[in-house]
Amino acid sequence: MIHEIEISTLFTLGFFALTGIVLGVRYVVHIFSEVTCLTRGISTGKKGDYYWLNFPRPK
Repeated sequence: MIHEIEISTLFTLGFFALTGIVLGVRYVVHIFSEVTCLTRGISTGKKGDYYWLNFPRPK
């Protein structure tokens, strides 16, 4: 009985760890793509990638 409980807890922990890793990777990739898109838009001077860059900054 104790062995089954250990297996189930290990399974749930592994499942949560796997989902956390996947979500973390997706989050990091999303931030990385946003940063690269932002820097590319600034370096090339091309507008439209980030429309809020075209807004006048509040003084």
